[in-house]
Amino acid sequence: MKAIEIPKYIMHLHHLTGPASHYSISGIAITGTGKTATAVATNVHGLISVAWPNAQECAFNVPGALARKALSFCRADTAKQKDVVTVSANKDMTTITVSRMGVRKDSTVPLGVASISGFFSKGDFPKWRDLWNTNKPIVGEQVVGADAGQMAMMFSALDRIAGPQRGIKCEFTGANQPIRFTAEKRNGKDCEIKALLMPVDMDLA
Repeated sequence: MKAIEIPKYIMHLHHLTGPASHYSISGIAITGTGKTATAVATNVHGLISVAWPNAQECAFNVPGALARKALSFCRADTAKQKDVVTVSANKDMTTITVSRMGVRKDSTVPLGVASISGFFSKGDFPKWRDLWNTNKPIVGEQVVGADAGQMAMMFSALDRIAGPQRGIKCEFTGANQPIRFTAEKRNGKDCEIKALLMPVDMDLA
């Protein structure tokens, strides 16, 4: 399958992938319609999806462990260099390539390339899109229980993906219903970042 360029911050979704033993959710699912690409990760307790403009049709499964390792090859972009990240797939193997590009006036030149490959499971990723639909109105005040560790993991991932000092809207659709998050768009980036955190039972009486 033809390689697709992805935003570097997409690899931070590895924070919310499931454990390796949970095959269908141990990776980041990336799909493209020819207009928009979407990356989704879930560990059952929470879910994050990121959508951005992309002209290619695609369907990839990037193992979370592979995305985490590929991040070690990335550096912060500067005025003189930037990293370009591409993903490709061949049968049961996914390859992430990080190309470090030097920025010189109106052109870029390659400075170095690192590639890392890994096998992914063929398990079907959960049908997650319907989770966003609800007939219940958003209420101004609602009690919802959340696991502290999962909440910390969720906000840590959102911080890395959305970028620092970005606002995050929290919506409560009802008692014992998922908390919905919508993050502000990254500066200069036309992307959509949404997340769900599943509720837990709690006794605070």
